[in-house]
Amino acid sequence: AGFLAMYIFAIALSFNGMDPNLEPIFFPTAMGILVALMYLVAGAIWRAIPSIVMGGAILVVSLVAPFLGYPNHYLVFAIAGGGVFFGGAISTALYTRGGRDGLAVR
Repeated sequence: AGFLAMYIFAIALSFNGMDPNLEPIFFPTAMGILVALMYLVAGAIWRAIPSIVMGGAILVVSLVAPFLGYPNHYLVFAIAGGGVFFGGAISTALYTRGGRDGLAVR
């Protein structure tokens, strides 16, 4: 629902005069921010530190990438964003292997 809402919002911006050259920057950034917020909320609900760290890192990548402009922001999303997800996969493997209580906030 959040992604659909963000898509409709972007269409509304375009309909109201957003420069079409900004769309390739807006869409991945908006979706990255949405993903980051979902990770942060999930980490807060289940007290999972790796999820909070991953959400924060995705948020930073999503906020830094647009400053590099089109098409360089795609490279930042691919390398830094992919690195965040790779680190998250390693963290999750360690998190589930060592037992949930090892990294959870009490």
